[in-house]
Amino acid sequence: MRFVGTIGKYLPLLLLAAIPFVGQIILTILILQEFRSRTSAILWIMLVWLVPYLGPFAYIVLGNQGVSRVQYRTILLVLTLIALLGVVLGAVGLAVRH
Repeated sequence: MRFVGTIGKYLPLLLLAAIPFVGQIILTILILQEFRSRTSAILWIMLVWLVPYLGPFAYIVLGNQGVSRVQYRTILLVLTLIALLGVVLGAVGLAVRH
């Protein structure tokens, strides 16, 4: 029973840690779907994975060339909601720990 309590205690923090990973997977798929050179795609994917928070932000701001305004706004909305979810889960995790 103690193990189940430990999982429940740290589950929000585990989910918070998984959010950037999910965002990196989504951006990797988006980068691979775009019509850019193989070298450019590999460099963007490396940036997204090697620089976890700044890399995805840089790609969204600088790298999106083949995305329409509606798609761009949708991507920003989804990433904003994911970030908001991370903040909420982090706050819940901190509240549970204290």
